[in-house]
Amino acid sequence: MQIFKLVPRNLHHKDWRNSLWQEKVVVRAPSEQTAREVASHAFTVKVPFIPGIPLPRDPWRQEVLVEASTIEKGKVREPDWLAGGRVQILDPVGYNGALEGRRWE
Repeated sequence: MQIFKLVPRNLHHKDWRNSLWQEKVVVRAPSEQTAREVASHAFTVKVPFIPGIPLPRDPWRQEVLVEASTIEKGKVREPDWLAGGRVQILDPVGYNGALEGRRWE
């Protein structure tokens, strides 16, 4: 497992309107793709269809809207931000309930 930091960019983009979180996210996951899927699963909300307005796409899966980087071992200061363990959102806390029962890569 690795620890990924996902940082939103261009928060004025229309696709951000279907995310309940628009700040940095730290995820323990086996790959960047899985980290993005975790954030997407935890933070995407359904928006109503409005005729004439295209539905927003999931911002967490878009590289242009979310920069992903790994946090190097030794630079992690939080005690529970260890590379070992299950797939988990480490920051912000309190969003892992949305992940229960899911199998990740």
